[in-house]
Amino acid sequence: MTRTVRACTLALALVAAGCHFTVGGVELAPGPDGGIDLAVLDLSDTDAPPDDLSMPPDLSMLEDLATADHTLPPDLTPPDLTMPPDLIKPPDLMTPPDLTTPPDLTAPADLLGVTTFPSHVAKHYLDDAPSTANWTITTDTTIDTAKMSLAAAVTGSTPPAGATYTIDGSFAVLALHDLTVGSDGSSLTVLNVVGHRPLVIVAGGSILVNGLIDAGAHGQTPGPNGGMHSAGPPMGGTAVGAGANGTGSASNGTGAGGAGYGLAGAPGGSAQKSASVEAGAAAGVSYGSATLDLLLGGSGGGDGNVPNNCAAGDVRAPGGAGGGALQLSARTSITIASAHLGLKNFNTALGGAITVGGAGGTGGCGAMRSGSGGGGGSGGALLVESPIVTANGILGASGGGGAGGGTSVVLSLSGGDGHDALDTGNANNSSGGGSAPGIGANNGGGKGANSITAPAGPATAGGSSGSTSTSGGGGGGGFGRIYLRSSGAATACVIAPLTPTCSGDVTRDATLPATIP
Repeated sequence: MTRTVRACTLALALVAAGCHFTVGGVELAPGPDGGIDLAVLDLSDTDAPPDDLSMPPDLSMLEDLATADHTLPPDLTPPDLTMPPDLIKPPDLMTPPDLTTPPDLTAPADLLGVTTFPSHVAKHYLDDAPSTANWTITTDTTIDTAKMSLAAAVTGSTPPAGATYTIDGSFAVLALHDLTVGSDGSSLTVLNVVGHRPLVIVAGGSILVNGLIDAGAHGQTPGPNGGMHSAGPPMGGTAVGAGANGTGSASNGTGAGGAGYGLAGAPGGSAQKSASVEAGAAAGVSYGSATLDLLLGGSGGGDGNVPNNCAAGDVRAPGGAGGGALQLSARTSITIASAHLGLKNFNTALGGAITVGGAGGTGGCGAMRSGSGGGGGSGGALLVESPIVTANGILGASGGGGAGGGTSVVLSLSGGDGHDALDTGNANNSSGGGSAPGIGANNGGGKGANSITAPAGPATAGGSSGSTSTSGGGGGGGFGRIYLRSSGAATACVIAPLTPTCSGDVTRDATLPATIP
């Protein structure tokens, strides 16, 4: 009975699902409302033989249900949205990386030595000129770096075929193979250099200086890239080492300051007033770097005070101009012959030397209000680099001498001009201060910094006026900069007059390779 009930129950369920069955001759089908109409079932016929329950019911009609997959529905467990392993623990931001040992920034071999030669300009200049481009200068010659071509820049000796002249940024670059100035060790031949650009001479071979390379200032004419009076070098930016101008009142004024570069210049002389002493004008300060990272010329000395009733005009006595900027780079060697003096055009001239010295200031005017002396210009910049550097002569970056102040007494005498760092009238007077006017006066100009002529040493201050009727002298110009690069120690710069001498603030670098490819 239990099995019959179960079978009926199953049948009823299937009918309810929309299936048709015949049970005991009675068709079971869903009613109009989807249920089973039980009223059609005649259950009173109890004589009907019971279903044969000895065998299980035939469920073959349910084969489609039997084969259906009645397992659990797809796993709907939500995906694991936890952070992936590498993000579960954020990076440690509390402990900084180990910076105690910096990374190895040593330049690779191909960036050491050779690739920094020549300084300031590209290496190709070493090979731009053929081996036949050799220039021996036996007559006085001038190179003007303000010019744009070789033909326009050079007057005097003719450059060889194959030599090149290029305006490269702020530089004028002369490329050749060998350069020789002067025919032999007694030569007084001069290669002068002027203009507003520094000159870089690059030799694929060697450079020999028997005579003189003069890139210094003279009077109001600066060396290449040197500053005018009371001014710093052109294209020098904030690198201004000019001396300060003198000031004047009543019957006298203070001396102008000397210019600085490698070392500071010297101040001008003081002025005696009726009840006080007025300090002289300030000196120019040092600027630039010892290794000439910027190849700049020297600065100009300050100008004297404005005089009153001066016969030459009531204008300041100008300071001396600044020395030039010169670079010599040679693949093989650079040699400067022994220093020597000789007569040239009835003047005492110098050979066996390279100079970038400053100029002397102009003397103050003698007048009702006397003028003070102009300050000396500072020496410029000289860079000499080659595997072998032999300077048997002089490398000079001396300062110009300050000028003497004027006076308003008796004859109203003017002060003497300061001497250039290389006095072309008499080399023995180089860097000397200008004379004081009158007997017993002490208002002469200060000596420019100099290691060539005695007394050697740094720049000295201008002389004080000593009275209300005279003005102070200008201060001397300071040393320029000299930078020597070679392979091993350069033979140069033993401080003694007219022996191997460097007159300037000297820096040496012996790290160049022995061979420049």
